[in-house]
Amino acid sequence: MKQFLMIIICLVTGAASLNAQCTKKITWTGAKAEFLDASGAVTKTLDEKVVVISSKTDVKLMHSDKEDDALTGKVKDFSCDWSDAFKNGKTVIKSDLSENNGETKNSVITIEAKDGKITVLLTMDDADAKTIKLYIDSYKESDQ
Repeated sequence: MKQFLMIIICLVTGAASLNAQCTKKITWTGAKAEFLDASGAVTKTLDEKVVVISSKTDVKLMHSDKEDDALTGKVKDFSCDWSDAFKNGKTVIKSDLSENNGETKNSVITIEAKDGKITVLLTMDDADAKTIKLYIDSYKESDQ
């Protein structure tokens, strides 16, 4: 009975730690972004620092630390499912992202890791149907 109880405690503790990043604010940083067309072909590459700051309530994307060119928004829908924290899993954020000029675009941000390789895919609903793929090199957790 004691072994069974210990197994249950370990499973519950392990499950809670796997989704711990779901409740935290995370800064995702990379050095490359690709702009994709509707077929998924790369149309432009940006080789500079890219940052995504995500939480359950807010999201912000910027490049080269340019606050004046950032996309920001409140989270409308948030799903988080990680089988191995920051190594295998996915977070999907739906948000209306705003540019500094006030223009707002319905967007989906998918943060996904496979075997420790993390990418962020930003898809915006607009006339250009923009999709941007970011390659993440590091991440940092913080309490909100």
